[in-house]
Amino acid sequence: MQKTQEDTVPVVIIGAGIGGITAAISLQRKIGFKNYKIYEKANDLGGTWRQNTYPGCSSDIPVHLFSLSTDPNPDWDHVFGSHSDIKAYWKHLTTQHGIESHIDYNREVISAVWDEDASNYTLNTKNTQTGAVTQVKAKIVISAIGLFQHPKWPEIPGRESFKGISLHAQAWDHSVEMNGKRVGLIGNGCAGSQILPCISQDKSTVITNFCKTPSWYVGRRQTKIPQWPKWMFRNVPVTLKVFRYMLACYVLDIFEIGCRSMQSITSKALLLKNTMPIFFLIIPWVVSVRLQILATSRHYTGLT
Repeated sequence: MQKTQEDTVPVVIIGAGIGGITAAISLQRKIGFKNYKIYEKANDLGGTWRQNTYPGCSSDIPVHLFSLSTDPNPDWDHVFGSHSDIKAYWKHLTTQHGIESHIDYNREVISAVWDEDASNYTLNTKNTQTGAVTQVKAKIVISAIGLFQHPKWPEIPGRESFKGISLHAQAWDHSVEMNGKRVGLIGNGCAGSQILPCISQDKSTVITNFCKTPSWYVGRRQTKIPQWPKWMFRNVPVTLKVFRYMLACYVLDIFEIGCRSMQSITSKALLLKNTMPIFFLIIPWVVSVRLQILATSRHYTGLT
């Protein structure tokens, strides 16, 4: 296939997800540099938050920590941000900083080769809609492709011959109806703990949750943020900076060794309160040996 040659671009950013958008903002804000291109293989920005749309998809840390410290959002509605709210935040940043015009959508970087003599990269890019290949040279390449580009299916014998419907959290098919079906949910991590309470609301759905390794669950209290703190965050910006700092200290401190015993007691109490029949799921090791999973009470009742 014949390649089209383009002019040299000083800086190319691969990926228009959170990493790519943040890199672009930093280039503009810190050194005033705007002569760059972002190549995004999809037809929209957002990366992980574009691709993941499974039921219950949301942040698993307080959403004020899920925004840039340089561009805090005073108007989050809930403590844990929804998929749509988080994606809208990053979309807003691209508009606010004039990044949208730098993004080439449906353009996948298929190779990048460094030329020592010319001191630049030669990139081959493919239009994901037409298949046309274009070659471009760049002095600097910033890779922001992320870790979750492609769904990773477990290597389970017989999976390929399974006659039923197979869904992946990263490529959810919202046309599939769960009611009245037997569902096997593989995994009890962050995505699994968000999906389970959503698909188990209808009692006609029979769900078996397959878990390779048990995890500690910490109560996730979804709370609507009142108007008065949002007013304070908007009109007295220093209050939002202080709040973010205190929130970060709290979130980090709960993983400290000195807090593990109390977290273990709290997590056990939550488990026993909501699901007495499955008290045997209490884990022998202490909290924070592995990643803690935030879960609502509906997650526990979905296991009964």
